[in-house]
Amino acid sequence: MAFSNQLKPIQLERLSILSEECSEVIKEINKIIRHGPNSYHPEDKDKITNVQRLEKELGDIQAAKELLVEINFINLDHVEQYAKLKKELIGQWLHYKV
Repeated sequence: MAFSNQLKPIQLERLSILSEECSEVIKEINKIIRHGPNSYHPEDKDKITNVQRLEKELGDIQAAKELLVEINFINLDHVEQYAKLKKELIGQWLHYKV
């Protein structure tokens, strides 16, 4: 019996995009931790800060999420419900609050 993950090619492609974008966010987070939020690559003539790069990558994740919604792979209402729940639950573990 051959292995099958039961994913359609369009689902696999879009999950791959999301995975790639998640890794880019992790990379930008680590740059902020190592070099600071307002730092930028010394060879960057536009001086785009690490926070600006993080914002771009988070936008790319949002686009990847929308691509999954478009093909009915994920339900946006469920995502929003889980986001609300996460914000409620994580509050008890936050050391610093607004």
